[in-house]
Amino acid sequence: MSSKDPRVEGYAKALFDIAQAEGALDQVEDELFRFARTLENEIRL
Repeated sequence: MSSKDPRVEGYAKALFDIAQAEGALDQVEDELFRFARTLENEIRL
């Protein structure tokens, strides 16, 4: 999924930059993976 909205892309980049600066990219990746799995498996969401 890609967004053409520059606000969405800017927000995503800002969050990525913060996670990278804090050395938390692995943690963020894991949390996003778990969140995606939850969305895939929970029909009500």
